[in-house]
Amino acid sequence: MSSKNLLTIDELSQVSGLSKRTIRYYVNGGLLDRPSGETKNARYDASHLEQIRNIKALREKGYTLARIVELKRQTHQEVLNRREIGEPLTVIEIPVDPGISIEFRQEICGLTQPQMIKLAQAFLEVIKSEKDKEAQEEKE
Repeated sequence: MSSKNLLTIDELSQVSGLSKRTIRYYVNGGLLDRPSGETKNARYDASHLEQIRNIKALREKGYTLARIVELKRQTHQEVLNRREIGEPLTVIEIPVDPGISIEFRQEICGLTQPQMIKLAQAFLEVIKSEKDKEAQEEKE
């Protein structure tokens, strides 16, 4: 979808028939991919509508939400398993601290490289903040 075809959560709610609360629940529960952007700037595309259609179809067949999440994870793993030997896998690994690194597998998490980097930077800030708190507490 082009940027003019991206939907706000209100628009996605109208088109899909799901409440905004349900959409957020599905995103947080791993049923629905995260939108691009954050909070009021979050935008959804055709893939989100397709995922909602699939969720509804599976629910009508009696699948629980937990089982749908499990099926989605299995699908991601099958994509990785079908890859040709030697085919590149987009992985970004960011060392954080001795013994700690963050690894993003783009084919699984569905994030763009800039999104992965932004998330890793935020994680690094949290770790630095926690270390600063510990150091401050030790001084006191």
